[in-house]
Amino acid sequence: MFQKINIMTQSKIIKRDQRLDIMKGIGILLVVFAHVFHKSGIIYQFHMPLFFILSGAAMTYSKSGFSLKKKAKSLLVPYFVFSLICFVYWALIESRFRPMHDVAIFDDGIGLNVKLQQLLNIFTAINCKPAFIYNIVLWFLPCLFMAELLYSKIKGTKVEWVIDVLCIVVCYVAVSSSNGWPWCLGEAVVAVPLFSLGNKFYQPLMKVLKKRTIYAVVMGGVCLLSFILLFLLLNPHTDMAHNVIPKEFYLMAILGSLCVIILSLEIDRFAIRGRQYLAYLGRNSLIIMCVHEPLKRIILMVLSKVISMPTDVIRDEIGMSIVATLIVVAVCIPIIEIINRKFSWTIGKI
Repeated sequence: MFQKINIMTQSKIIKRDQRLDIMKGIGILLVVFAHVFHKSGIIYQFHMPLFFILSGAAMTYSKSGFSLKKKAKSLLVPYFVFSLICFVYWALIESRFRPMHDVAIFDDGIGLNVKLQQLLNIFTAINCKPAFIYNIVLWFLPCLFMAELLYSKIKGTKVEWVIDVLCIVVCYVAVSSSNGWPWCLGEAVVAVPLFSLGNKFYQPLMKVLKKRTIYAVVMGGVCLLSFILLFLLLNPHTDMAHNVIPKEFYLMAILGSLCVIILSLEIDRFAIRGRQYLAYLGRNSLIIMCVHEPLKRIILMVLSKVISMPTDVIRDEIGMSIVATLIVVAVCIPIIEIINRKFSWTIGKI
């Protein structure tokens, strides 16, 4: 009986690409660190594009294709649940020690204050400053939903590459100069070409890199060197969440994402110790994405009190930022276990 259970468990594990989980695990660590460390501009070049590329890659494993109902459960249910939870926490508790945000920001005769504006924004999902004060990271969920919806309409069609190019044109002409589109549609348009790249090239890339380690080493080295040199030469400022899209955006996003993809492949290939922890974080990256931002603010405040160091100083120091990042991720783990065991409906698992 136990042997049968083990065989069934192994078959389920084989069906899931652990390399993708490791990639997401590294990606979510980079997201948390970038939100802690002030000087993380280099990470902003690719950490969110990476997740769009990996989402496109994950679509290659779906036999049923895009399901509006399934995606609404897995993305929109968590979005509304965590938005409302974070909003209530921010409005009732956190705004008391973040008073700079709890003031009227509209001078248009409507008389809305920040709290009401933030509540309404949960339903409009217009990602412009000062939207998502309660949890800035949540813009990603409606954006991912809209990007998958858009890409599903062009995937496999004769005009797919034409639409990708048009999305890039719209990105630079309209999105990068806009003040936010409803339901993060502008950011979704930016993400569609990244989806397409992940969907079309992930599997062929894995087949090539799996043949010989030297292929991965050479390609990874070229990508890393090119990425670092371009960043040092151009010093682009990128913030996909707020439509700050420099002309180098796609090139930097692809190079940085390839570095993570190749590193993850080698970690899995050589069975490097700790890969199962990265895969665990990757499998639960949605939960970490949803909860780490308010947790980060609490942990930084407590850490500041404990070590008698201002939070800005902590966030300027790379060593202290790494420590704070590890604490945030560690605190996320029991939350992950509780949600998976007791409240799985909050992440669309019903």
